[in-house]
Amino acid sequence: MKTKSELRLERWEQMRQNGLFKYALFQGSLFGIIFFFTAWLTTSIAMPWLFLFSTFLVGGWIWSAIIWLISMWFYRKQLTRLE
Repeated sequence: MKTKSELRLERWEQMRQNGLFKYALFQGSLFGIIFFFTAWLTTSIAMPWLFLFSTFLVGGWIWSAIIWLISMWFYRKQLTRLE
C-alpha cells in the first residue's frame, strides 16, 4: 500500500505532465464560471455581464496558474526531501 506522500507525488507528477496551460484552461475556466454564476444569481442590479464574465474567466486562469506554480514548488520540495 502506498503512503500518503507517494500518492501526493503521483498526483503532482500527473499535474506536471498535463502542463500549466491545460491545468489553467480547465481549472481556471471552471473556477471563473462558478464565480460568475454565483455573482449572477446573487446580484439583482443591472451589471455589464459580458465584462463581468470575461473578468471572472481571466481571473480564474490567473488564479489557477498561481495554484499550479505553488503546487509544482511543493512537488519539487517533496522530491528533494525524499532523495
